[in-house]
Amino acid sequence: MELSGGRGIRGPSRRHVRKLLWYGIIALILNFAWTHFAWTRITSTSTTRNLKRRGFDSVDYAWGSILHRYQNHPRDPLPRPILPPVAKSRSRKVRTLIVTAELAGLHSNGGIGSAYLELAKSLSRHETMRVSILVAEVESAFSTFQVATLTKELSRLQVDLHFVVRELRPFFPEGWTALASRRVYDFFRGHKDEFDIIHFAENSGIGYFSALAKHQGLILGSSRIVVGLHGAFFEWADMLNKRYPNDRYTAEMGFFERKTAELADAIVSPSEYMLEYVRERGWALPSLAVVIPNVVAGPTQAPPARLDLQPITELVFFGRLEERKGIRLFVETLEQLFVSDPPDPPTTITSITFLGRDVPDPQTLAGVSSLLRQALLVIQNQTTIDFTFQFIKDYDRDAALSYLQEPHRLAVMPSLADNSPSTVLECISRSIRFIASDVGGVPELIHPEDRDLVLFKPLASHFAAKLTNAIRASSSLAGHPRIRAADETYSAPEAWYNLHGHLASLAPSTFPLPPSSPALVTICIVHYERPHLISQLLDSIHAQSYPHIELVLVDDGSQTDDSKRRLALLEGAYFDRPDWTMLRINNSYLGEARNRAAAVAKGTYIFFLDDDDVLKPHAVQTLVNVAIRTKASALSSWLDEFASDINPTTTTKALPNRRTYWFLGQSLSTGMLWNCFGSGNIFVRKDVFDTLEGFSTYREVGGEDWEFYMRLALAGHEQFVVPEEIIFVRSDPTRYSMKFAMDAWDAGYRALVPLLNDRRTQELGLAHTLMYAKSHFTEHRPPPPFADSRSDFQLVQDWNGWVYTFEPAGTRPSLNEEYLAVASDERWSTGTRPGPPSISQLSQWPYVSEKGGRIAAVRTFRSPTAMDVSVHISYTSKHSCGDGTRLTLFFRRDLATPVMELITRNTLEVPSDDFRADVSLEVGSTLHISSDPLDSHECDDVEIIVVITVIELTSVAWSNLKAKEALALRHAESEVEDGEETDTDADDWAPIKLAPPSETPRKVYDIALIFDAFRYPHAQQLIKSAILFIKSRQLFFHVVAPLSLHPKLFSLFTDLEIDFLLYDHALCYTHTRAVLPFSDPEIHISAHCKMFLSEIISITDRVLYLDTDVTITSDISRCYSEPERPKTLMSLGVDMGDGCQLYPDACWPIGLHWRVPDGLICGQVPSLDNQIENKSPGCPTAGELETVQLNGGVILFELMQMKDANFVEKYVQSVVHNYRIAGKVASWGEQDFLNSYVRLYPHDFEFLPCGCNYQWWGSRQAVKCGEQPVHIAHHWFVLFLRFAFSGYDLTSSLHRAHGIAIRNPDKPFNALFYHLLDNSTDSLPPFPTISPSLQGSPNASDLGVVHNVNCPRQEYDCTLHIHSKEYGQKVMIISRILTETFAADLVASIESQTYPNIEHLASVRENATFPRSKVLRVDIPLEADLESEYEELCSTCGSLGASEYDCTKAPLEADARRAFFDCLCSTSDASSMSMYELESLVTSKSWILYINDDEVFTSAEALAQIMAQVDLQNELIVFRSNTTNGDQEVDYRKKILPRSDLRGLGFLFHSSNLDLTDWEGNCGAWRAFDALSERLTLRWVETVPIMAHPFQHLLRVVPPADFGITLVAWESVGHPTWFPKMLDHIVEDPQFLPIINQTIVFSIDSEEGMFGEGIMVVNPAGGSGLAEIGPLLNTTGALLLSDSITLSKAALTALVNVWLDNPLRAVGPFSSPYIDNFDFPLENEPEDFDFRDESDLIIGTQPYFQVLPRVLITSSEHFLSLSKLLAAASPPLHPSCHGILLNAISGKASGLAPLRILLPDESFVDQIHNCRARNLPNVDYGAQPGEVQDENDVEPVYKECLDSVEKLVGPRKEWLFEGEEVAVAGPQGANRGVEVEEISEDRWRKSRKFDVCAPR
Repeated sequence: MELSGGRGIRGPSRRHVRKLLWYGIIALILNFAWTHFAWTRITSTSTTRNLKRRGFDSVDYAWGSILHRYQNHPRDPLPRPILPPVAKSRSRKVRTLIVTAELAGLHSNGGIGSAYLELAKSLSRHETMRVSILVAEVESAFSTFQVATLTKELSRLQVDLHFVVRELRPFFPEGWTALASRRVYDFFRGHKDEFDIIHFAENSGIGYFSALAKHQGLILGSSRIVVGLHGAFFEWADMLNKRYPNDRYTAEMGFFERKTAELADAIVSPSEYMLEYVRERGWALPSLAVVIPNVVAGPTQAPPARLDLQPITELVFFGRLEERKGIRLFVETLEQLFVSDPPDPPTTITSITFLGRDVPDPQTLAGVSSLLRQALLVIQNQTTIDFTFQFIKDYDRDAALSYLQEPHRLAVMPSLADNSPSTVLECISRSIRFIASDVGGVPELIHPEDRDLVLFKPLASHFAAKLTNAIRASSSLAGHPRIRAADETYSAPEAWYNLHGHLASLAPSTFPLPPSSPALVTICIVHYERPHLISQLLDSIHAQSYPHIELVLVDDGSQTDDSKRRLALLEGAYFDRPDWTMLRINNSYLGEARNRAAAVAKGTYIFFLDDDDVLKPHAVQTLVNVAIRTKASALSSWLDEFASDINPTTTTKALPNRRTYWFLGQSLSTGMLWNCFGSGNIFVRKDVFDTLEGFSTYREVGGEDWEFYMRLALAGHEQFVVPEEIIFVRSDPTRYSMKFAMDAWDAGYRALVPLLNDRRTQELGLAHTLMYAKSHFTEHRPPPPFADSRSDFQLVQDWNGWVYTFEPAGTRPSLNEEYLAVASDERWSTGTRPGPPSISQLSQWPYVSEKGGRIAAVRTFRSPTAMDVSVHISYTSKHSCGDGTRLTLFFRRDLATPVMELITRNTLEVPSDDFRADVSLEVGSTLHISSDPLDSHECDDVEIIVVITVIELTSVAWSNLKAKEALALRHAESEVEDGEETDTDADDWAPIKLAPPSETPRKVYDIALIFDAFRYPHAQQLIKSAILFIKSRQLFFHVVAPLSLHPKLFSLFTDLEIDFLLYDHALCYTHTRAVLPFSDPEIHISAHCKMFLSEIISITDRVLYLDTDVTITSDISRCYSEPERPKTLMSLGVDMGDGCQLYPDACWPIGLHWRVPDGLICGQVPSLDNQIENKSPGCPTAGELETVQLNGGVILFELMQMKDANFVEKYVQSVVHNYRIAGKVASWGEQDFLNSYVRLYPHDFEFLPCGCNYQWWGSRQAVKCGEQPVHIAHHWFVLFLRFAFSGYDLTSSLHRAHGIAIRNPDKPFNALFYHLLDNSTDSLPPFPTISPSLQGSPNASDLGVVHNVNCPRQEYDCTLHIHSKEYGQKVMIISRILTETFAADLVASIESQTYPNIEHLASVRENATFPRSKVLRVDIPLEADLESEYEELCSTCGSLGASEYDCTKAPLEADARRAFFDCLCSTSDASSMSMYELESLVTSKSWILYINDDEVFTSAEALAQIMAQVDLQNELIVFRSNTTNGDQEVDYRKKILPRSDLRGLGFLFHSSNLDLTDWEGNCGAWRAFDALSERLTLRWVETVPIMAHPFQHLLRVVPPADFGITLVAWESVGHPTWFPKMLDHIVEDPQFLPIINQTIVFSIDSEEGMFGEGIMVVNPAGGSGLAEIGPLLNTTGALLLSDSITLSKAALTALVNVWLDNPLRAVGPFSSPYIDNFDFPLENEPEDFDFRDESDLIIGTQPYFQVLPRVLITSSEHFLSLSKLLAAASPPLHPSCHGILLNAISGKASGLAPLRILLPDESFVDQIHNCRARNLPNVDYGAQPGEVQDENDVEPVYKECLDSVEKLVGPRKEWLFEGEEVAVAGPQGANRGVEVEEISEDRWRKSRKFDVCAPR
């Protein structure tokens, strides 16, 4: 036998021959001894040192690391250990399986994959070997082409290829290593005894679970596991790349890797270096550990001794671009060579290539290639040598070697540490010139005589010298010696074969025999208040296959009668056996209760279980077997988790939320950070448990099991985890479970205590370091990407910079407007067809048309700022069909440069991959990921995720040259005298001093504008005024506007040649959602949006915001330049208005005040005091404090400092806090918010240096703005016709909404406004100079402003402090869809909520109609027969109820009510079980609100306003939830409520209290509330956020189909139509679909189909009036609606609701009294028009006699009767009388007057009223279609109509009744009943919503 490791022999002498003879004899003796005595325990030996495993104290963490390169005396390479002998011939083939996470042919750039593929090929050449390969990934992860090609290649060698399969259920906690290891383990469980030898690499640890199971005797009993040492990630590669473990998965991987090796039967290392390395690290390797090099493909015959080569002109760095491979050493060496002093560079080098995969640098996050590029650019700038450089990152092995074989190239491999790099052997085998560092296992690969020729020490000076010598030697053209490989590399295939033969000859492993008497196992169970599940556990113990079981059940002080009763029943049924014991103790908590059980245990082993666990039949037998085989002191196991009360051992249904919960096992280092040991189901030796004194007994902390495991490990006892799910465990946050109820910090610290208390820790003083390490690992720190295609995805173009297009494939992306995608159904599409092309949150699907046109789906990111970024793209495709997709990453730096192609992938060749690119972005740079369908779009829906992260990309990072320059520059700067002024006192509130003209301001002046389409004219003139007057700065505009305006703005700024950046106005809706619920809805969203500019604008640190209703009249840049104090967030001026001074309680809390100067009365000059009406009695006089408002119209924002100070969160919380104080929404919107914020955070703001922002003609100007320059003219005041702060004023609200100043040339600033707007080329119109306001008035700088947080001028309790930051936390809305009739309304109600963080959990019956939602929602099946349950409830309790129609309606009388609910709550409710499943889905740190589909929110702000009341997580927030039934009379302000179904009451609580809820029976909500109120602090809130659905009270009376009516929309004649606006709002909105079942349009000239499919268009004949309606109706009710009225959903609901309660009456909001004329006359002549003198038709009078057909709902039968009467009328009834006839028909049928209705607040828009209020006299009520007959038609008066109707219907006393009742509608259209008292005019007006006048 030829021994590996032999040395070369020169000419032999006699002495040498004698020595060889003696050596041969000794070798024979050793061989004999080895063969007969040592084969089962082969040990590597060394002539220089003992390689046996050392104790922990001897581990050298420096050896083998990068530190080793700096040692002056590095260790020499060690000789090889002796290899096994050649195996004898065998009768059966050795079945070998190679398990690998990477494999050449499927993966590129993988050394392990290449090594194992070559090993498989080498072994397969032997007839005695049968080789298979298992890839630890699913087959679908690779393209069919890759798999087919590799399978074909391997099948020729008779090598089988396998892939793992996906697991049947989730494997948790998630992590790739654990999942891959599980899948491999599952493979072996399905292929038992099929393999003799199994190979794993220790790298990534995917063999751990399989090796662990083999060690425990669970599988692979006849197999041998061989683990190759290829370099562990955790303890080798990551450390050498200077990466500390930074998350749990990295630390866990270290355990997986080490244990995979330690549990192996044999270890094979390709180098002696690696074998010694892991032993030095303390790895307990098996005795059979040998060194065999990897098998490397390539020529093995010896080539010529020398080769003729060309001079070296190109250096090729060969290897991955990472620290360990010496990439920084290479840069340092190049700097020495190319920038030497004196210069002596290698002049032949013209290019440098980096050939290897790019990896991210852990410090900068940039790709290493990017850092190299910067460093090489510095070298190029400082050297005289002209060289180029390139990066080749995607070559496979063959392509890379082919590239290197060019004779002018030199491969350099300057690794700092390496194992057995195949690159070295590949270079040798292919005659490639190379040099390499003398580290790790590299020397072992090279023949000893050739090492000095190519190896160098890993230091820059040695590297440079070797590189220079190699280059100069090549220039001589004298040839180059051929480098030889070490002899062992040639014999490696034979050595591998011999090893397999030896392993196959070994006897199978044996385990200790079980004891003669079987061990008794005591099962200890602790129970508390959960008796309904324990029988399942007891039954499963009875069913155990292991018979020797004792049971001790401890009841830990259960208190409820139900628990005690059930326990007594269980004791009688189960505990009649002498070895089953039940103990009852006072409540002591889990640790003490378990100890009490263990104290009476008699077994050898104790097995702890929870009372809701269930054992699988073989569980105890498995644990006993493993304990005996491994001699372990304790065991844990994997868990089979689910969330249900179902018995898992008997059910045939799928268990809900089922998953495997796995544990790692005993690892003290990992266990310090999180519980990796096991669950509380501990199987432990009784003597060990007693030695450790059991569990600790802290109460209500949790983690006692984790702490026990830690003490077990510290005491030296061995514990294993059994890798099998032998226990069913319920994981449900709704139950009493410490897993969900315990404080995670307390439990984690408790588990750390044993380690902190350990003497060894304290002696070394490591306690605080361990606590720091734990906090570092357990802290959740998600990476902060700048952009993420998943989280940023919205159906808004340009949202966060993302644009979606469909463009011609094969071309470069252009983003032309014609290619923009259309939003539809939560995806982007072309809007013309379903299916492709489309782009969703996670996927892109291109398209090939029928004509063959290829359409690419393109996702584009447009950069808002200049930055260096790393673009990381991952994709997954599943090509079971089609020809694949071409994915391309394009980049365009700016419009002047072409689009570049960065990376391309074909998904058929590489079905899943991730790749990255580093780029430098400018403002407007674009990155495009394009999906090209190629020839077919089948299976082309590819999942794509794009993450863009800002990186640090500087030339200093990896350039020593640049670092020296920077150091020199800093040194020079430090010597310059510091002449700067110190900062002013932070408490000094004096305004900023204007910068003197000599100072040089910042060049760019950033201005921000926010507006919608209606304010575009204002913005246009403002932009022009800024350009006209600001000359000292370069302007840059940031414009937040709707996308529809972007083309106009682009043209505007381009024409003006001004820099700009456009933002989508939709961003405002996203960012302001959190505060909108607390503002008057009249305040435009643009006003709120400015306070969120720090979230929208990211490319500048400072911006001046301007309202658009101003005109700049001078250079404002010096006035609004920069703040004086360094920590200022915003600078503002004072407000000159006097509203908050005259009526301070009308404003929110204000903290800024000044003392009124002498001579002023109530803040006004005396001469003007008589103009003030209704001023506050407390208005301050001279010397008293008066509020000072800040004006939000002009603000200088410090954006970057705002982000650093977390301004937005503080702002939102201040809004919520001040809303609590004010008790009302803010009338002035963001103005109130801003002033209240400054009250709480006064040091975040400064006064602007210019006193007041705006010019203002009022007395406040004289008071506050004397001698202060004002640079901006304000147009807001022009809009008001009159203003009265103390009362409701119609015109002020109208013009606030309208917002456009009327052209008035007599007003100088108005003239300037329109001069700029008109682009006039004339000279500027004259306007006053705006500088000092009034001479002699108090100067704004001397106002003496003081801050008083307690609001002395207001009645608020401003002492309330901010207690909580719960607002903004997630609210989980939990619903059962029970009625299903109103499910769509529930969805719409939740979608409408302005609260910013909502998730919906719902249980729904199969086949129920439940619309999709824009809110994140999870649906689970609801398995209940609701109809049968209702019938059973009615038969049981119906006689006790209050309604014959609804069995669930309770009586109000106390005793009857109690009896009813005693009955109701005793009945079952199958749907309640779904509540447990829903609650199990609740995420931590959230709030929970129950609302079913028979309820809705009362307003869009309801949820936000209730969350604003939340302070603490231990509070139970209680509120009234019903405004329409008698339950609201019950007093709910008490903690104990009588039993009920809890209608009328709602509650909100924190998820940490979910363990308290109980949903048994029909009163589940009451049970939940009752249990919660016992623990939590109850707090009543005066608000009604939830109400019963408006139609709920009708559900049992009216069939759901009758809720749908016919909308008869009629077009007014005589003025422009509003049909499109009205129909778009009502007919096209899905939320109206359940109410409107039929739509008919009556129009003079509209055509059929004009208004959409399904809308009937009728052109009535002249004079027909309402006659044609009746026969067309197909519903029970019909609504007449004029096109001038637009109804909201609430208004329409109210009309239908009131009508269904009064089905025979006519119902409507407009009425007509007895008057001579039929219609109210409206003056149309402009000179006579005065809108303020007109009667308001909505107000009407009481009594009334008819409701007008502008809005009228009644029975369809009445319309049919009207048609019949009109057909028989002679003479014909005039059309203007038809409305009276309809009222008469309803009156005769009902015997009652028609019913007027007061609609909900702001629920309808009256277009006629809007337009006339805006000075448009030519708009009036017009006529109905079919009403006008001819020009000579004479319209009858009201009395004439009555006479005519009387002839048709009968005597007036039968149908003409005086109406005094008014039906009052509540929120969402609820019917609040009727009122007889006169309704005030203010209440009528509030029902109408003002809108922009929009006649067409």
